[in-house]
Amino acid sequence: MASDHSVLEAQVYRILQLFDDLRQYFGSTISPTEVFSVADLLVDLHEIANATLEVISLSVTTLIDAAAE
Repeated sequence: MASDHSVLEAQVYRILQLFDDLRQYFGSTISPTEVFSVADLLVDLHEIANATLEVISLSVTTLIDAAAE
């Protein structure tokens, strides 16, 4: 249980550190809402990248199967 607490504490600290890094990069005018908007965009990009990789993987598998026949 103490281990879980330590992990959670480390994750919260890292999130706060990332927020501070973004504020330094964009200037002090960045708001938490803007940080979450950027995070949402990154999640969307990650999902798009994963979907693209799945399509590529399926295409390559199909080509390999077709070549083997």
